[in-house]
Amino acid sequence: MSISLLLARLKQLQISLQLKDGQLSISAPEGVLTPELIQELKKEKPAITSFLRNLQGGNYQKIKPVPQQEHYQVSHAQRRLWLMDQFGDTTAVYNIPMICNIRGNLDIGAMEKAFQTVVQRHESLRTVFLLSDGEPRQKVLPVSDADCQLLYEDLQALPDPSKAAWERIAHVISTPFNLQEGPLLRVCLLRVAPQVSLFAFCIHHIVADEWSMQLLVKEILSLYDAYSQGIGVEPVTLEIQYKDYAAWQLESLNESSGQDQQHYWLEHLKGPLPVLELPADHPRPPVQTYNGERVTAMIPVEQQQLFATLVQKRTASVFMGLVAIVKTLLYRYTGQEDLIVGTPVAGREHPDLEDQIGFYVNTLILRTQLDGKKGFNDLLDSVKEMALKAYANQHYPFNLLVEELGLKRDISRSPIFDVMVVLQDANESIPLKLPGVDVQELDIPLSGSKFDLTFYFKQKAEGLQIELEYNKDIFSRTRIERMVAHLEGLLRSVVVSPDAAISDLKYIAPAEEQLILEQFNDTSVEFPPFIPVPALIAKQAALHPEKTAVVAGGIQLSYGELARKAGLLAAYLQQQQKPGDKAPVGILLERTEWLPLAILGVLQSGVAYLPIDYNAPAERICQILNASGASLVLTSEGLQELLSNYDGQTVIVNNKTIYNNAATSQAAMIAPDDLAYVIYTSGSTGQPKGVVINHAALYNLVQAMSHETGINETDKWLAVTTASFDMSVVELLLPLVNGSQLVVATGDEVYSTDALQTLLDDDITMMQATPGMWHLLTESGWKGRPGLKIITGGEALGISLAQRLLDRCGTLWNMYGPTETTVYATWHKVRQAADAILIGQGISNMKAYVLDANRQLLPVGVPGRLFVSGAGLSDGYLGQPELTAGRFIDNPFRQGERMYDTGDICCWTAEGYLRYYGRGDHQLKIRGYRIEPGEIEHILLQYAGINHAIVCAFERENEKYLAAYYTSQDNVSEDTIQQHLRRYLPDYMVPAYILRLEEFPLTPNGKVDRSLLPEPERKQVQYVAPRNKTEQLLATIWEEVLGVERVGITDNFFALGGHSLKAILVLSRIQKELSLKLELRDLFMLPTLADLYAEIEIMEWARDSQYEKLSTNKTDEIIL
Repeated sequence: MSISLLLARLKQLQISLQLKDGQLSISAPEGVLTPELIQELKKEKPAITSFLRNLQGGNYQKIKPVPQQEHYQVSHAQRRLWLMDQFGDTTAVYNIPMICNIRGNLDIGAMEKAFQTVVQRHESLRTVFLLSDGEPRQKVLPVSDADCQLLYEDLQALPDPSKAAWERIAHVISTPFNLQEGPLLRVCLLRVAPQVSLFAFCIHHIVADEWSMQLLVKEILSLYDAYSQGIGVEPVTLEIQYKDYAAWQLESLNESSGQDQQHYWLEHLKGPLPVLELPADHPRPPVQTYNGERVTAMIPVEQQQLFATLVQKRTASVFMGLVAIVKTLLYRYTGQEDLIVGTPVAGREHPDLEDQIGFYVNTLILRTQLDGKKGFNDLLDSVKEMALKAYANQHYPFNLLVEELGLKRDISRSPIFDVMVVLQDANESIPLKLPGVDVQELDIPLSGSKFDLTFYFKQKAEGLQIELEYNKDIFSRTRIERMVAHLEGLLRSVVVSPDAAISDLKYIAPAEEQLILEQFNDTSVEFPPFIPVPALIAKQAALHPEKTAVVAGGIQLSYGELARKAGLLAAYLQQQQKPGDKAPVGILLERTEWLPLAILGVLQSGVAYLPIDYNAPAERICQILNASGASLVLTSEGLQELLSNYDGQTVIVNNKTIYNNAATSQAAMIAPDDLAYVIYTSGSTGQPKGVVINHAALYNLVQAMSHETGINETDKWLAVTTASFDMSVVELLLPLVNGSQLVVATGDEVYSTDALQTLLDDDITMMQATPGMWHLLTESGWKGRPGLKIITGGEALGISLAQRLLDRCGTLWNMYGPTETTVYATWHKVRQAADAILIGQGISNMKAYVLDANRQLLPVGVPGRLFVSGAGLSDGYLGQPELTAGRFIDNPFRQGERMYDTGDICCWTAEGYLRYYGRGDHQLKIRGYRIEPGEIEHILLQYAGINHAIVCAFERENEKYLAAYYTSQDNVSEDTIQQHLRRYLPDYMVPAYILRLEEFPLTPNGKVDRSLLPEPERKQVQYVAPRNKTEQLLATIWEEVLGVERVGITDNFFALGGHSLKAILVLSRIQKELSLKLELRDLFMLPTLADLYAEIEIMEWARDSQYEKLSTNKTDEIIL
């Protein structure tokens, strides 16, 4: 191990080294010096001793002062903060505050003198920033020009001095600094009582860091101590200032050590960098914000000590252990194994920098590859190895590394990482003891967040303090409170099971686990004893034989007639069956009154029915029939030709001989586990798979739906769903079970919105359809019916459609469920449009679980795969035991039960409802970012006039891009929609193509058929010349700044090679030529010349209007 790596490791372990009388002295926390480490130190003793002697003797490269100039180079860290400031965000997130409470007889004059002495001693406190030849520069102001004042105010005469003081302090620490004008330091001293004052400091991070703030206050108080006693003290003049360090840093990077560090980091970060995919509560703002809060917790000292012992056994530091814990949490939340976090380092290893005020802190990038199957000890070893190398290469500037990696700038987030981990020194507060004066540093409620998340840890006497700072524009406080609790849970788990697989570690508290498993899944309902569905319908026929049961195409069937004919059909089918034959009976019928009759007849005969779509190709029909083993198909004369290649028996369902037969069916003994129906769905192998549903599951469905919807004999239900789609089970059987009237829309009526409106206007009280079908109805001008009960299912509802349906009905249910869960597994009564993203809770006797990739329970708010279990679960796939075993697995939460992997992504909300994100295979990744299409669709639907929207990805020449499709009454330009999207979404989420369709292609089941969406045509980027003087001026500026020959109005600034500094030059030229000040973010948000011109045109209009108003106000007009 190199000496630099060893020293970095010793520093992490809080081991200090000194030379005493020529001997090497080692001081370490108890238990850290293991026999192995002592042996290693003995081996490296000559190298360590030589290193320390060189430091003591000043045998190191001293930092040299630079010649006096008008302005100076900035350091790389300063350059980064300066660039961030150019985005025009008025945030004070990079303000560093400190507040002290002073009790005693304070000498104001001595304090003022002490403050001015420190300002004179440290040039950083008198530094401002300017732009020169396209480069940021720092300028040191003379003391006389710096305007650094200690503002003293006696507030004792006010009604509430303390309140007034804190109001003033809030202004001091929350007001942004002007980097160009300065000063970048504010200090106020506020007297609130005869012996009580508040001393507030605030300094911009670009000229200081936390170390600097401690040093600043120490020097002021030390000088005050002398001056208040009448002792004249002249502080030692500093040999160097920050400007000298900046020059030294730039020079040292060209040396071999700097090049070695550069090589390390570029190797460490080669390849695509991971983008953390943490679950959030709000869409990420298009431009990064810094609005933050903190949540605090304390780990008991006993737990802290156990954790410290654990990491010491691996010769790792507590900090390394905490990084490993944070990464474990991030892995359990996201499933990502390649994880990056950042951490700050003081950057003051050079002896000349210890007493300097300035921005020396650097950021280290800690990247590790996790393996969820390995234990925490393995991860800790990996983090230790990585951290030691990072600290050995800690001098390479983070900002320079970002530039050299050539990352595409994403102004919605920090570069490289979103999470920072900080272990704060427990003793870093200032020893504030002065004669006659008691000084106490106060905690400050901070409201900023530089990153998405920052984990602050501090080891205290009472335990390990955790402060989690978060961006509240992305996360809710309740989510962060849960996150802290989960971190605590992991700390407990790793101490007990350090070698258990990380993917198996428990981190959800028992109370939260009980909430999810029991309260959110409190769906148990005890229904009456099992009665088969055909028997339930027979009861209704006995009660109301003359009541109309079915209406289709002007033909009516009473309950009595329905029961009689179904019984005769069942008798016929029983005659055709071989003894013991339980093969399903195929039903290939048009949408007429014979459809529900045939289903009832097959069920009464004691076998399962197999509905087949008559619009399907003949080859697929035969494929399904052969796969199912069906030996008989009920069909019609008009569809018989579709069965020409079918070897089994075909029966014309309306053959009069069947119903003239005097034979009656023998009442089939139907057991709960007998099959009721088989429905074939598409399979990933190209072969359809038959989902089998038994009578117990069907019984639970009709009982649950009856209970929830309140359907009764007064209702009229309009059935519009294809028989081969499982939603048809509900609409063809549920009304008949409850004595309602079933209105079957014919094939012609289903495809005519006018005909459907006519049917709906005929006193229909209930209707179920997919969102695609509801879209067609609402877009055709249907006004709805008061009191109409609407059920939607089969695909995501969408907020826009939800609002339109709520405006047109009495009650709206959003249902969810794969075919494998007997039509519906969950439900949610939609009371407001925002509820459209919710699919609620399990229907009666159905349970829902959100699990990670390792089938571990996920906490509230964390998306994962949805698994379903309960009374409605399918028996599996007909004749496919291996496929059944893969998708239907043992339920680890309920012994003896199975659960089904739906493949859909959901999470639990805090209120106990499931939020639906979409299919797992519909999630997209563009340029490393995971994208939820539903989030983009939601923003699209907020645009006035857009009725329906779908976002998906296409791949062309090995590159993925997004395409958005929409329907609307009027055409909307692609540019207009993209501008709308850019207001709310980061650049990588804005689709490259926007296509308007007259209507979406639908599958026979009423879902949007994504395979039929047209592929966007390739965009031809053509030169479009400037159209006016302003556009020509902008084009000239771009050409000169970017060094390109010709710029058109459709050209993209960044595609032409633009970056942040060149953007600043462009904006500077625009301000000079047009007297308009744009922010850096404007060019990032409006990257084409045409977009930028449109913004300038608006600004010019607003400016000229204001001038006109001012001019009008200056003159009195009198009309005689």
